[in-house]
Amino acid sequence: MKKTFFIGLVFVAAMLSSCTKTYVDDNAITRWKIVDVDVPARSWQEFKDEEGLNLFYVATVDVPELTDVICKDGMVSCYLVDGDVQIVLPYIRHYQDAEGFFWTTTNDYEFSVGKLDLYITNSDFADDPPVGNRRYRLVLVW
Repeated sequence: MKKTFFIGLVFVAAMLSSCTKTYVDDNAITRWKIVDVDVPARSWQEFKDEEGLNLFYVATVDVPELTDVICKDGMVSCYLVDGDVQIVLPYIRHYQDAEGFFWTTTNDYEFSVGKLDLYITNSDFADDPPVGNRRYRLVLVW
């Protein structure tokens, strides 16, 4: 009897200790905003490291909607808009040409107050600048 009681007590203790608590502030209001950012082809700048290696492209865009509150306590998601399709960043795509050459292109981003940095890097670090205008969509939540 003592053994059954002890096993039951251990089971109840385990169940209670594995519970998680969710805190909800009933007074909090979640706000969000969608910001479309157009990046002309001429906005991409080429960068390399100190040794002239590791080529990548950066476009820096002013986004006044990126406030201190959003950067510290909110959430920012970035998408590449391709027609009716939105592609979440980071976006990594693998390619192969007719000659059997393989490479990967990575699109990613960083943000700070008032500023968005967009990056494009080819795995072979080829001098292949982005062509055409691009549209990105930011979803800001705070």
